[in-house]
Amino acid sequence: MSSDSRDDRNLKNSEEQKEDSVPFIDIDEVVDMENRRRRTLKEKLAEDERGRKTHKSSRSHSDRHHRELPDLPDQSPEDRHTAGSTGIRQPRRRKIGIHALFAIVIAGILVFVAVRLYIWNIGEKSTYDPSKKTDQYDVEVQDVILAQNPDDLEGHTDDGKTTIVFLGNDLITDDTTETGIAGQVASLSGADCIAAGFPSSQIACYNMEYKTDSQHDMDDIFNFFYVANSISIDDFSGQKNVAAYHTDDERFAQTADTLAGIDWDSVDILVIAYDAADYLNGSAVWNDGNDVDLVTYTGALRLGIRRIHEAYPFIRIVFMSPTYTRVEQNGTLENGDTTNIGNGEMSTYWLKAVDVCVAEQVSFIDNYYGSINGTNYEQFMTDGVHLNNAGRTAIAKHFVNKIIEGDTSEYDFKTEQGADADSASAAAEAGTSE
Repeated sequence: MSSDSRDDRNLKNSEEQKEDSVPFIDIDEVVDMENRRRRTLKEKLAEDERGRKTHKSSRSHSDRHHRELPDLPDQSPEDRHTAGSTGIRQPRRRKIGIHALFAIVIAGILVFVAVRLYIWNIGEKSTYDPSKKTDQYDVEVQDVILAQNPDDLEGHTDDGKTTIVFLGNDLITDDTTETGIAGQVASLSGADCIAAGFPSSQIACYNMEYKTDSQHDMDDIFNFFYVANSISIDDFSGQKNVAAYHTDDERFAQTADTLAGIDWDSVDILVIAYDAADYLNGSAVWNDGNDVDLVTYTGALRLGIRRIHEAYPFIRIVFMSPTYTRVEQNGTLENGDTTNIGNGEMSTYWLKAVDVCVAEQVSFIDNYYGSINGTNYEQFMTDGVHLNNAGRTAIAKHFVNKIIEGDTSEYDFKTEQGADADSASAAAEAGTSE
């Protein structure tokens, strides 16, 4: 057999084997399966679309403040299937953060404060009439009334009557008659009142130690501390000796004799009553390093009070403050409450005297604001320093009201009340009162 015939036979066998290995495929069945798959997919897409529309319609009725979703654009079934499977992100309600809430609260507070400030700035219309005159003045009294310690009275026999001694300077010596401060207190209270002041004296000492180099140095014996020291030892020879040099003013000798003749065991109240001499003379007010420095206003006052109290603890000590004062500066009288002439304003002396009295358990009668002050001084003073009769009446009434009668209500003095006050004021204006 030739080689060509063998090759043809092998090729034929190979083709027959290939035909036996290829499976049979029914084309109609394949087409039918594809159609069923597509119908199923279309039905699912249609069902998803109906569900979205139903949800969209329900939400638009139940939640009108939400935005409506935009209609889906025309898409192929495959695109719509993809969109349905991934979904469209719905808008969410935005929450307010803590910082925003805090800012709202702060803004509200600022608005409230601004409104309140605006209302406050408008204020209220004042009814004060500066041209209106009245016969009565309002004061804020700064009295400090302290009860006497019962232990101080132990062993002391009361003689049944009230005896009051008034120490001081011009406030007492300008008038020692029945129209003076001591005389009017006696008339108003029924007490035995003794005026024992030295003219032109003061509370602070002139020198740290007593000197006799000049008349001024010798007159230191009439200042408060040396008088208090003489009371504590019941020896007034020093005052008598120096008073002998004052032949032009018999009041020095008279007061020295009066003090020497007092039975101090029978004294119930001792009054310290000085005017603004320490302020006008430029006495130092206090010494931070020495609270009993005799050349200071508070040091001499404190040590003098202690000397009297140690010797006669049963005597009730009362300090009467100076009154309002005018001081001459460059030819004009200036307000002592605001004028510093070397060691502070007059109010500084007043304030430090309060401190001493409270510390030493001494009652403080406020004549600076409570009796004669910057609003009424012209009715009660002759020159801005010395009192007229109406001024002495005001001081006496204040003392009796608080110390003798124990009235703790606000002091209220009518300047035109009482025939005595009217006549005294008229006399002062006529130049007959001192």
